[in-house]
Amino acid sequence: MRGAGTLLTAAVLTVAGALRPAEAQGWADWGGVSQADNVAGAAWDGIRAGGPGAPSSFLDLAARPSDAAPEQFGFAVDEGVRAAALSEVRAMLAERPDLAGPFGSAAVFGVMAGEQERLGLSPANLADALTAHLLVVHHAANARGAVVPSATREEAARLRPQVVRALGAASGGAVPPEAALQAAADEATLRTALLLVMIGYAEEAGPEAVAELASLARTRGLESFGVDLTRAALTADGLTPLP
Repeated sequence: MRGAGTLLTAAVLTVAGALRPAEAQGWADWGGVSQADNVAGAAWDGIRAGGPGAPSSFLDLAARPSDAAPEQFGFAVDEGVRAAALSEVRAMLAERPDLAGPFGSAAVFGVMAGEQERLGLSPANLADALTAHLLVVHHAANARGAVVPSATREEAARLRPQVVRALGAASGGAVPPEAALQAAADEATLRTALLLVMIGYAEEAGPEAVAELASLARTRGLESFGVDLTRAALTADGLTPLP
């Protein structure tokens, strides 16, 4: 059985050229990367930022009334914005050449666009980029055994309206400039790509590596989304806290 990371890892490696985990460091140094990267990155942190008393979790924001529509968070791709996002990721991975290979060119966005479209999502929409990211983090946090399940189109369709509501509530109805939307979306997309590559490595390493990655993903879900993703299920209503 091939899980979330295996197929995408192969695609990313094909685009980027040879890429091998540094055997001396091992895949588990993902912990060091995740501490600097915070997995979801500034995309969601910036959305969550607010004044005193502002909701601090994805679920809090998604529960607030919002008339936002998915189209509000779309943008026309600017290659300059994309190049800046890639530069930031390469700088973050400067001491991890074993991970940096896929991020050497904008081709990684093409690989990720295929994954987003498989989920019925647009690669040029912040709500869709965050939907894909949250799905992957949720599956990683809840992984058991040797394989992280792949996200599905049905799950994306259920989660996307929640993400749109959360974005609308967080923005107070204002629509950010397209450059800001793209910067946040591109960052989330690159973090998703990095996590998917690390999932692939963990699956190759075995159940203990997957369990360690699950623990890290749970921590990042708490820090970046304000949600314990091991205590939330993907239901017909989206991400729902477990009793």
